[in-house]
Amino acid sequence: MRRAIGMRRPRRVRPSVVLLIGSLVLAFGGVAHAVCPPQFLFGCSVSGSAAGPGLTVGNTTGDGLTGTSDRGTGVSGHSNSGAGVGARSETGSGVEAYSYAGVGVHGLSTLGVAVKGESAGANAIGVQGTAIAATAVVGDSLRGIGVYGVSTSGNGVRGESSQNDAVVGVSASNFHAGVVGGHIGSGNGIYGESTSGYAGYFAGNVRVYGTLEKGAGSFTIDHPLDPVNKTLSHSFVESPDMLNIYNGTTLTDAHGDATITLPAYFQALNREFRYQLTVIEQFAQAIVARKIQENQFMIKTDKPYVEVSWMVTGVRQDAYANAHRIVVEDEKPAHERGAYLYPEMYGQPKKTRVSQAQPVGEMQPMHAEAAPHHAAAQP
Repeated sequence: MRRAIGMRRPRRVRPSVVLLIGSLVLAFGGVAHAVCPPQFLFGCSVSGSAAGPGLTVGNTTGDGLTGTSDRGTGVSGHSNSGAGVGARSETGSGVEAYSYAGVGVHGLSTLGVAVKGESAGANAIGVQGTAIAATAVVGDSLRGIGVYGVSTSGNGVRGESSQNDAVVGVSASNFHAGVVGGHIGSGNGIYGESTSGYAGYFAGNVRVYGTLEKGAGSFTIDHPLDPVNKTLSHSFVESPDMLNIYNGTTLTDAHGDATITLPAYFQALNREFRYQLTVIEQFAQAIVARKIQENQFMIKTDKPYVEVSWMVTGVRQDAYANAHRIVVEDEKPAHERGAYLYPEMYGQPKKTRVSQAQPVGEMQPMHAEAAPHHAAAQP
């Protein structure tokens, strides 16, 4: 007898369960779609799909989805490949999260992006964090980058504050900096500008690996005679040459001779020597009896025991100086012609200044509609 082939009964597709409680719509399993009855003032809809988003909530006037929890997670979304939670708003916030003690929004990713915000509008914001007294946005990484900002035309990262520091960088490493600025092209690694204060302020030693260019220079200290109430400033000594200056006093012997010994590195460091001699407290003649040889030169006076003040200058000839000679007079490059380094000194507006960064006069703060509204942080 031939065995009868068993026929399996078709599996019954379980319909979606939709529960309407007032304006609250709940969907459990399968595919569900519900629209609030028209008698409600605010229309709302909910849909869920096994293939698409787990839950989609839409509202044309109010909140798309609100999650509240006294102890656990207000809203939790999980996805193996797509977005765990997706939110979109035409005019308001796509996602708003409030926390009285914990984290407003927490994103965790082992490979991809934990939290991502995108904005297509000219003045819109991709991600905004608002706080009354705590930190609005925190980026934390054990090995990678805590916060990373990229922009093709605007600011990669911008910080603004009306009462405190706009951007703060702190490092606990002995071999790394609190703030690092770099440029892979011909622009500025770090640019600082202030309308009334210092463009850069350093409380500590400063080292420059390169050539320092400036309009003027001085030292400023507490005034030696009144350090509490006054300061004392002196200008730097300027020269078209890269000069080193050496000076001192000497007393000629009974024959009117004196030998001046310079540092052992003097002739290795300098060239084109210049001499100045001044006799002190008497009329006498003094000459350089022998030029510098083996880091020494000789002075002779026409009288014995004459005190002589001397000064010698030399032009640097070390490897760095030879490779970076100062060009005393130079033509401005094409993109700087017609502009000034210091337009205010010539009665010209600030916009005519030579600058490789955006001048402060053109740096506008965030638009009022884009700035954080602290009042809105109240749930």
